[in-house]
Amino acid sequence: MTQALREIQTGRFAEAEQLLRTLAAADPRNANALNLLGVVACHTQQYDTAIDMLQRAIKIDQKTPSFHNNLGLTLMGCGKYEGAIAAFRHALALRSDNSETLCNLGIALHAFGHFDQATVSLRRAIALDPGNFKAHNTLGGVFAAENRSDEAIACYRRAIELKPNFASAHNNLAVALTECGKFDEAIACYRRAIEIDPANAKFRSNHGSTLLLVGAFDHGWQEYEYRFGPGAGYARRVFPQRYWEGQNIGGHRVLVWMEQGIGDELLFASMLPDLLQRSATVVVECAPKLLALFKRSFPDALMVARTDPPDPRTLLDIDYQVAAGSLGRFFRSTLESFPSKHGYLTAHMGRVAYWRQRLDKLGTGLKVGFSWRSNNLFGIRAQSCTRIEQWGPIFAVNGVHFVSLQYDECTEELARGRAQFGVSLHTFPEVDLFDDIDEAAALTKALDLVISAPTAVSVLSGALGVETWQMSYGPDWKTFGSGRDPWHPSITRFERSPNQTWEEIIEGVARCLKHASTNNTNTQ
Repeated sequence: MTQALREIQTGRFAEAEQLLRTLAAADPRNANALNLLGVVACHTQQYDTAIDMLQRAIKIDQKTPSFHNNLGLTLMGCGKYEGAIAAFRHALALRSDNSETLCNLGIALHAFGHFDQATVSLRRAIALDPGNFKAHNTLGGVFAAENRSDEAIACYRRAIELKPNFASAHNNLAVALTECGKFDEAIACYRRAIEIDPANAKFRSNHGSTLLLVGAFDHGWQEYEYRFGPGAGYARRVFPQRYWEGQNIGGHRVLVWMEQGIGDELLFASMLPDLLQRSATVVVECAPKLLALFKRSFPDALMVARTDPPDPRTLLDIDYQVAAGSLGRFFRSTLESFPSKHGYLTAHMGRVAYWRQRLDKLGTGLKVGFSWRSNNLFGIRAQSCTRIEQWGPIFAVNGVHFVSLQYDECTEELARGRAQFGVSLHTFPEVDLFDDIDEAAALTKALDLVISAPTAVSVLSGALGVETWQMSYGPDWKTFGSGRDPWHPSITRFERSPNQTWEEIIEGVARCLKHASTNNTNTQ
């Protein structure tokens, strides 16, 4: 058993597994051997095997806290946070003063979004062991999620004091500093994290985003390429063709695969015309819901719907492949390289005319689309979202007809808004705003203005050339430090700083809307 432990500690997992299986075969009720087999399987990401081994060990010996703790770590490793929380709590019921287990529980609670409980657990872990650098780091993550930037930064700095080579803490500190607008400090922290762990794709990708944020295009785009590396958070499509690196492709056939979310697909599509000028044939693989809109907007490209696994017909006669976001390296190397044209997507004009007729029936005045939040309300994304109950000053502007563009289930929220403010908030239930993007584009194009959180709603509106007021929080690398949205000249950003409330921003938007409504009335 001692030799197996040494093998695990030195990362020789195959050797450890061989030793432990020999022990388990000799004594099938050897709970320690089964526990360590579970640990080995967890380290090699064989989570089903790890869970089985650890559960077998616990069935034999239910009173050893480390068995439950290891089960919790395994469940957390495969994203089963609720089960992990239960396992850690079981371990703590057997031994309540274990700082590491309390820290692990805090990590799981944080990941599951239970911030108050995570804070309690992590503070207990630190009280028991003030040198628990992981607990300080995770507590910083909880504070960051709660928009308590100063406290988060203090926690990360303390973790680094305790362990100067703690690369994750340097990365987390850099993220927090970026969100506070301290970009030079953030970049220095990213460089330190990369110096400690140069192969970490997440650190490199984050570094790239911050470099782009300050307008360092060349190095920023290079580092941004790490976004598909292990742990960086984005999935690379698997195609056999060589990757395009900017070389001459005249007469060649290039596959562009769209990436990330719908908003990113819409945004990166703005660079397709640049590539079409360089290549004889461009094949674009996109989300099925974007197919109709993209076919109309980019008639010179061949559009195919994304499937998993990829449709083999997509690969016919392809010479090169490239991720859509990677086109930025070659076509968006300066602020001047962004076209000044308002809109690059083309809605179905027949449907636009139909929606304008429908909207005209609402009466005279501005027709304003609105969306107050993302459907992802976790982490930094949640901080860029509002509640409909906060929109009173906007809804109070006279001479405006409001049309909801919120694309997920929001019936109760709209009912609350109508009841609270006594205003008509129009919906068109026949339009599937989530899946029928082509019809959503036609409705959006028919509007005079869109006011939205920084979601696909505002990107679609800006890509159509519709005047758009985007309410956002925190730095956005896609502005390249310009204070505007160079991708979409029709978007005006209303940015909330950390020392502002949404109420202040909404009051400002309402004043602008009142001015626009008044001018619209005067010209009618």
